[in-house]
Amino acid sequence: MSKLSSGARAVTLRVLVAAAAVQLLSAHGCAEPPSPQPDARLTLDVAQPTGTYRPGDTVSYRITVANPGPVGVNRVSVFPYVDYNFIRASTTCTVHGQATADTDDCTMMRTMEVGSSVTFDVVALVRSAEEATAPNFVQVDIVGGRGYRVETPVALANLPGAGYHAFTAGGRAFDVHVDAATAGIAFDGTGGRTLPYSGPDADGTWHLAGGAGWRETPDLLVGTADLGGGTQPFVAARSFVTATADLDHREFVMFERETLADGNTVTRVHSTSMLGTAMKICVDAAAPSLAACPAASVHDYYLRVNEGWFFATDTATPETTLQFRVARAGNTQILLRSEPSGTGRIFAIGLPAASNPVASTLVGGDTLGRWGTLTLAPASASLHETLGTAAGTALALDGALAATPHAPAGLFQGTLGDASAAVWITQQGPVALVAGKPGTPVDGLLQVFSR
Repeated sequence: MSKLSSGARAVTLRVLVAAAAVQLLSAHGCAEPPSPQPDARLTLDVAQPTGTYRPGDTVSYRITVANPGPVGVNRVSVFPYVDYNFIRASTTCTVHGQATADTDDCTMMRTMEVGSSVTFDVVALVRSAEEATAPNFVQVDIVGGRGYRVETPVALANLPGAGYHAFTAGGRAFDVHVDAATAGIAFDGTGGRTLPYSGPDADGTWHLAGGAGWRETPDLLVGTADLGGGTQPFVAARSFVTATADLDHREFVMFERETLADGNTVTRVHSTSMLGTAMKICVDAAAPSLAACPAASVHDYYLRVNEGWFFATDTATPETTLQFRVARAGNTQILLRSEPSGTGRIFAIGLPAASNPVASTLVGGDTLGRWGTLTLAPASASLHETLGTAAGTALALDGALAATPHAPAGLFQGTLGDASAAVWITQQGPVALVAGKPGTPVDGLLQVFSR
């Protein structure tokens, strides 16, 4: 059995379901003297449906054993196995047109007359989200006669919950695994902790303790969790850009939150552009675009990539190197950075500069540990938040949207509650971001929402 690399994962989940093994026994499970049957013949067919599944779903497959002749066959017993990522939930055997419920005797056959067939309908539970291939097979033997074997590898690819890498507002990166069999989500590097979850509810939220939870898109997990140090947002992705050429002529607007050594937090918006191995970032200035960035604040970086991680080295101060990954979410690229900085910890999310908020209601959380909805209505230049806390208290905020001057298309300014609480907001594909503006009461606030 071999595990596939995370890089081999496709955008959509495909599961090829196969029977694993068919074992020969006597009618009583004991070895008996074989009866020579040199002319005995059987046929074996395995139906392998292709579908899209997640852990916890059930899948069905069918094994049909038939005897076309020329003679009846005795001493045949078939028992279907499922392997690795499946748990056999039930087996129904249809013999001579009569269905038999799942019992220890349902696969026992002393004879198969010419023209008869036996069908096994096996229902299995998808147990785990780990990618794998397993050398499963179907085998039928006739005591004293021929043996029949069909090898059919089971392939589990792109199961949601598998192979995710999470970037958190706490300034750390984790590997994430969601296991439906135990209803737990685990973040590697947290001392083996598995957080129990429930759901999903009507809006697609999977819930964790303390008012946290996450939303699942085909390519991302977006949510909040307490990984030590309080409930914080995270974005987890499975597919990443692996070459600098894939970022050529790309521009991102990065929403960044830094937790300083003294515990205070600040938020910033950086504009970033890539051209080959050259990267420019507007730093040390509250400018939403390179065009609006003072020349002295535009820093040049040399960009390189290693195993999906990008490293940007400041050409003026080579000791300064940033590291990040760029996730693929459908046709959208999302820059994700979570690492220690010189004074604290950095969490940054970058969306393409051409992002455009669209009328929609999104679900997510923020760096204050709240969870709820964000409703955008660009046509009426309004937004509405309904956020709850672990204590059950709710906060409803109405705001106004306005295009940000000198900013890439789609970067808006907003006000929450009153004009003093000013934020930036942007959206692309499945993700929307809200960041508090420096010098306002919401400086340090970062919210991450998902459709």
